[in-house]
Amino acid sequence: MDILSVFLIASSLPFVSLRWQGCPQSIPTVSYVSRCPADAEEWKTAAAKKDCRALGMNQSCSDDDSFVYHCVLSGDGTKLMEVCAPVWYMSGYCARFSISFKRIVNNPDLDCTAFDTPCPSRFPSDESFKYQMCYKDVRDTMVHDYMDKIGYGSNNTIGMPSVIYVEKEQANNPALIAFLAVFIIIALCLLILLIYGKRLKNMICPRDEDAKQKENLPDSILETDALMDERLNVNEVIKVPLTDKPPIDTGSKRNEDSKDLTEIVSLSKSIQERVSLKDVENIGDLREKLCTKLDYPIELLWIVHEETGTIYKDDYPINASTKATYTLMLGNKKRADISNGDGRKFKKSYRSQVKCRMDCTHMTDAETLLQLIRDTLPETEYSELKCPLCSEVWKEQQLIEKCKMSDDERLFFDRVLEVNRKTKKIMFEKTLRNERQFKLTL
Repeated sequence: MDILSVFLIASSLPFVSLRWQGCPQSIPTVSYVSRCPADAEEWKTAAAKKDCRALGMNQSCSDDDSFVYHCVLSGDGTKLMEVCAPVWYMSGYCARFSISFKRIVNNPDLDCTAFDTPCPSRFPSDESFKYQMCYKDVRDTMVHDYMDKIGYGSNNTIGMPSVIYVEKEQANNPALIAFLAVFIIIALCLLILLIYGKRLKNMICPRDEDAKQKENLPDSILETDALMDERLNVNEVIKVPLTDKPPIDTGSKRNEDSKDLTEIVSLSKSIQERVSLKDVENIGDLREKLCTKLDYPIELLWIVHEETGTIYKDDYPINASTKATYTLMLGNKKRADISNGDGRKFKKSYRSQVKCRMDCTHMTDAETLLQLIRDTLPETEYSELKCPLCSEVWKEQQLIEKCKMSDDERLFFDRVLEVNRKTKKIMFEKTLRNERQFKLTL
């Protein structure tokens, strides 16, 4: 080996080491999705929406333009995630992004060269959309959070839901199937015995029981019972309302079945509605329906999970047969009419020209700042927001004032910070426990 070859290898080591250490700037860009782009056209659309190129201007993980959009498996292979990260060359394995290593990783657990439509033995990670077999067995979940990565279940103290993943091997476990079958049979037998016991009791002495009860009732109640019997004899249907509020007119003259109605409640409790889920297949459809019903701009209307500080994506499916209450976050309509300081107001179309100065002296506008909060803080362990230009931490009260947050947005923002602080504390304690256990094994 000549001197020139030795020099070239030695000079490349710092760059290899830099990429091997991971990219911390990728972590805030992580978001979980129900599906990844299936072709190049969908990939371009998703990449433009994520806008990793703009975020790449403030990262130090790569010296070129390789900080790009990815849609890959999570580190444990159970979820799909979108993330901005440097390109990594895969060695014939499905691409995964590891939160721990902060980068795309090669994991031999899922060899895509063995598929019916195999992948090449070497390909760039940002071309993973070409190998859809990698995503075949991935199951989506309703709420994605960091608790499952650190081993906390449904009994955790901060109220965050546990995400349970059922693998194909578990679903085909004979012991599990046998246990479920026995459990169902026992439950059915108990139900039959309960129904039969009640009927037998009523057949023994129903008339005597009725007579004893009526002897102890006052005359006013007996008269009321007689009136009710008279009404029922003429087949008049008496409906008992679920609440004291009058039924909501959903535009179809109340001919919709009540099982198709779902509760919609805003974070500040200023909006409480019941909406039909007819023709509603996902969160995007529900937002459009609420936009029309409430006469509210759709870009200021979001469906959120208050307990975990999560904003639902539009493509998240809705099961109309499942009873659920959806939480609504309404933005501030007045952000469209912002004064420039001399009494003149800008229309919504000129909103992007209205700037506000942060404490770090950099300029931005309220809507852009709020979008940065929505994209950065939910579903992470970060409890503060930094200026992308100078990295100075923006104070919580400053963000509330500059964004001109509505009551709903402020409540959601506070909840996100609370969840993130608790998540960070739990992750820190988990790390300490792991370090102590590691030292004990030495």
